Amino acid sequence: MKELEAQSVLLILQPVEEHQIKFLTLKALQSSGRYSNLREVVEFLSQEATPRRHRQRFYANNTIPGCIWNNAPDDPVLMNPDDIIPAGYDEKHWPKYITGPISNERTGQKSLFVCNNMETIRVKDRLQGERLLQYYRRKPLIEGDITSFWSLRHIRPGELSEGIMNLTGELPAYTNDYSTRFFTRARSACDFLRPCPRKM
Repeated sequence: MKELEAQSVLLILQPVEEHQIKFLTLKALQSSGRYSNLREVVEFLSQEATPRRHRQRFYANNTIPGCIWNNAPDDPVLMNPDDIIPAGYDEKHWPKYITGPISNERTGQKSLFVCNNMETIRVKDRLQGERLLQYYRRKPLIEGDITSFWSLRHIRPGELSEGIMNLTGELPAYTNDYSTRFFTRARSACDFLRPCPRKM
């Protein structure tokens, strides 16, 4: 965390390499990666010039299905960025269900209050030479575990289960990556506003 803060200061005080600027704009890739910046994310992960610790950090909680990695987990480099999203694949190519109008009239569900840390959960690696259909048939797609969940409000067991399945309240692994949208999900905020059990 201190190291990331120092990098932010360096960005202000002196010129830095292009990959450092990219990292600072793509911090917390697992939680801030979007369809609109996916190409930038996979390019970042496929370059050996990207600092190893940043690639390791993403690899530990990889959220992108179908990734083929070289030298993982010690020095992971993404080998198939074009399989995931080709260069030049912009909003003109996006499926309509992604670019449709968003309505703010809907009522949210209490399951959205369920929060968790990333812990060890990640999308499994695709093997070198493995066909995509074989990859998806090789169970499970998700590896690792999450052992603790909490909520800002009291919710019913069914709402808790839905929140756990959807992982809508996932927090970044590093607190230095928190933006304002994460503040109410932090365990400290929930404990202050509503004392909650350490495990649910």
